Amino acid sequence: RTPSTKASPRKAPTRAPKGRYSEERQQAVLICGTDQLAVHLNSPEPVLGLKAAGLEFLAGPWSGALTGPDGRQFTLSGEWQHACWHSDSDGDYLELQLLTDLGVRIDRLLFVERRAKFALLADAVVQDEPHPSPFDSYSASIPLGPQVTAQSGTSPLELTLALRNSKVRCFPLGLQPEPTRQPGGSLQASAGSLMWTRTYTGGSKIGRASCRDRD
Repeated sequence: RTPSTKASPRKAPTRAPKGRYSEERQQAVLICGTDQLAVHLNSPEPVLGLKAAGLEFLAGPWSGALTGPDGRQFTLSGEWQHACWHSDSDGDYLELQLLTDLGVRIDRLLFVERRAKFALLADAVVQDEPHPSPFDSYSASIPLGPQVTAQSGTSPLELTLALRNSKVRCFPLGLQPEPTRQPGGSLQASAGSLMWTRTYTGGSKIGRASCRDRD
């Protein structure tokens, strides 16, 4: 007689941890495995903390400014409002909004994708009035984490952030390095911060950067 055998119980599939948003605490955490992007909204400017492989690559306030044709710079000020939060198996998405007294609105978008392991940071400068904008460039900056160094990447607009044995690639999306082509812009590490600029001649103005883990 053949002895009966019991099938071993199947283990439930492990679910990837999802991010979380707390309106009461005014903070959000966007998660990709052990990597995370923390956002704190209880400050004049949203404060970010980007961790990859347990190391902090970005840490500090995300600042933005508009520049006019005469070179005069206007720092963004006001109260950032939570506009949207969404979390599913693909990733975590947070959208913030700032109404300024400069005649423009800033839509700030943050997205962490779980499968491809990247973070997208974007500012959209939205002008409701049809008349020409009095600004011709937008710039943003986020402080680098302690002891993070920046190296030039394989393309003119790419940067690699390094800390210990880990690296994160950063590059702006939709920009062209040639000054004669639009939209133009730059990405650089200066004065301990990751900084990017978008210049435009009209139409939609979006300054955005992507950071991606690099083995």
